[in-house]
Amino acid sequence: MAKRKISRSKQKSQLKLLSDHAIGEFEDHRSDGLNFEKYANVFSNVLVGTEGPFVIGVYGDWGSGKTSLMRLIKKNVSERQESDSITVWFNAWQYEREKHPIIPLIATIIKSIDQHICNNSISERVRTSGKKIMSALSAIAYGFSAGIEVGGHLGGPKGALQFSAKDVIDRSEDLKKDPLLEKSLYYNAFERLNKVNTSELRIVLFIDDLDRCLPDKAIALLESMKLVLAQQGFLFVLGINRAVIEGYLKYKFQEEYAISDLDGAAYLDKMVQLGFSIPSHLGKMPDLSKALMNESNNIGPSEADDIANIIELVSDDNPRKVVRFINNILIDKEICSELGQKYDLYVYTITRALELGWNTFYKNIVRNDSICDKLCTLNNSVKGVPDTTQLTTLQDENPESSSYYSKLIEDVKLRKLLFSVPGIKWLNETGTRKEAISFMVKHGPKSSTDNIMIDNLFIICIDAHLTELYARVERRLARMQDEAFAFNSIDILNYDSLANFNFNGPANQPEHNFFIISIADHTTIKKAINAYQNLPAGRLNTLFICGDESSYEEVHSNRLRAIRIDLSRYIETDDNKELMIVIRNLSRRIASRTAKMLSEYRTFK
Repeated sequence: MAKRKISRSKQKSQLKLLSDHAIGEFEDHRSDGLNFEKYANVFSNVLVGTEGPFVIGVYGDWGSGKTSLMRLIKKNVSERQESDSITVWFNAWQYEREKHPIIPLIATIIKSIDQHICNNSISERVRTSGKKIMSALSAIAYGFSAGIEVGGHLGGPKGALQFSAKDVIDRSEDLKKDPLLEKSLYYNAFERLNKVNTSELRIVLFIDDLDRCLPDKAIALLESMKLVLAQQGFLFVLGINRAVIEGYLKYKFQEEYAISDLDGAAYLDKMVQLGFSIPSHLGKMPDLSKALMNESNNIGPSEADDIANIIELVSDDNPRKVVRFINNILIDKEICSELGQKYDLYVYTITRALELGWNTFYKNIVRNDSICDKLCTLNNSVKGVPDTTQLTTLQDENPESSSYYSKLIEDVKLRKLLFSVPGIKWLNETGTRKEAISFMVKHGPKSSTDNIMIDNLFIICIDAHLTELYARVERRLARMQDEAFAFNSIDILNYDSLANFNFNGPANQPEHNFFIISIADHTTIKKAINAYQNLPAGRLNTLFICGDESSYEEVHSNRLRAIRIDLSRYIETDDNKELMIVIRNLSRRIASRTAKMLSEYRTFK
C-alpha cells in the first residue's frame, strides 16, 4: 500500500537550537559578536612574522571565547598567501587518556604537513623540508612509544607513521661510549629534527581544551611539548584557564616536593612568551544575544532588544551562558506550544532568569504575592529602576519582608531585572506569573542552587544556660548553608522572651519560618511543649533537640520531630577550658544533625 502523503500544513515545524561551537569552527556564517576579528588580525601578523620557537597563551575562563578567538587566528593565518605556514589544530581533551599525549600531537602535525606538501602549488624546497620534518617527528614519536605500534592508531596519513627502529635508534660507537646519551631512546631523533632547515616552513600549532583535561595531563603535555617541539619554525597558541593550571602546579609541588611557596604564574610564564587574557565582554552581551536570536529565527526583532538586556544581566558576560539561556527560552516556548499552554515570552524569560541567577530570592518571592504588589506600586511612583533610598523606605515600612528588600538594595542587577519592561510585566500579571512558575517546577532544568529556603531560623533555648552553646551552633549553621538548605536569618531566643516576640513572615505562610526548640533535660519539658503550642507553625516546621533520653521519649510520644544529643557533659562541666572543648564538640554535632534535618525538610513538609 502506498504511503499517504502528509500535507505541508500538518507537518511538524522545526525548532533550531543554537549549537555551542566556536566562531569559525565550522563552515557557517555565525557572526563575531565579540569583536574578536581585530585581535585575530594582530595575532595572525605575529605568528607569520615571528621566528619560532614561540608560545602564545590565550587565557580565559570557561565559556569566555578562547576557542573562538583561536579559530579566527587559525583562519587568518591559513588564508595568508604570502606565508608558507601550516596550521595545526589539536584538541588536547580528546587524547588525555594517552600515556604520552605528545604522540597524538605529533601524529596530528604529521598529518597536516602531509596534506600541505601534497599541494602542487608549493615549491620543491618546501616539500623537501616538510618530508624531513615528518621523518624526524616520526622518529621522536617512535622513541616515546617505545615499540608500541602507532601507525594506524593515531589517525595519521597512511604510511606517515611507519617507523623503523633502525632509522630511529641508529647509535654510533661513539654514542655508546657515553652512558648518559645511551639512555636516550630518541636522542638521534631530536638531532635529526634540529638539523632540518625549518626556515622554509612554519608550523603553527593551536592546542585547545587544555583546561578540560585533568590538570596533571595538561601539564604533562605542556612539559613534553616544551621538550620536544621547542624548535625553530614551531609556534604555539595555547588555550588555557590559567587559574586551573597554576592551582594544580602549586598543589603538585606542595604535595610531592614539600615546596609551599611555588609561584604557579612564574612557572607558566617560563613556557609562555606572550600571554593574552580574553578581555572583558562587559557591554557586548546584548549585541551578541540579538545576533544569536536572529540566527535562531524564533524571537522577533521587536522583542529581541528587551530580551537581550535580560540576558546581559543573567549571563555574567559569558558567551556560552548566553547560548544556553537562549536555548532555554526556545525550549520553554516549544514545550508550552505542545502542551497547548499560553506562553508569554517576557514573563517566562524573567522566571527563567530568576530561577537560574537568583534562585534563593526566587524561591522566596514566588510564595509572596504581596511583595510583587508592593514592587509594582513602587514602580508606578518612581517610573524606572528605584534607588537604594526608595527601597530602604519600603523596607522600613514592611519589616516583615525585610530580607527581600535587603537583597534588592545590595544587588543592582536584580533591581534592573525586576524593573525592566519584562520584569514589570512579571510583577503585574499574577496569573501568568504563576503559570510560568508552575511550568518551571515541572520542566526544569533545575539550578545547582535548588535549595530549601527558610526566611528565619529560630533557635529557642528553653533552658537559659544553653545560650552560649547555641551561639556556637548558630555560627556553624550559617557556614553550612549550601545547596541543600539556606535561610535569611537566625535568631536565638529564650523561653521568657517568647511571649513578647513578634515573629517575622506572613502569618498565613508558616513554612517561611523553622523552629528549633532545645531542652536540656526532662525538668523543662512542659515549658517546651507550651512554647511549641504558641508558635506560628505546624508540626513539620519544628525540631526538638533533647538533652536526655526521657525528654526525647516525651517529645517523641507526642508525634513531634526530635533528635537526642546528650548534653550532660555541658551541664556538669565547671572547668572553663574543658567547657570550651565540650562546646566545640557538641556544637559540631548539633549543627550537623540539624543541617541533616533541614536538608530533609523538602521531603516531609
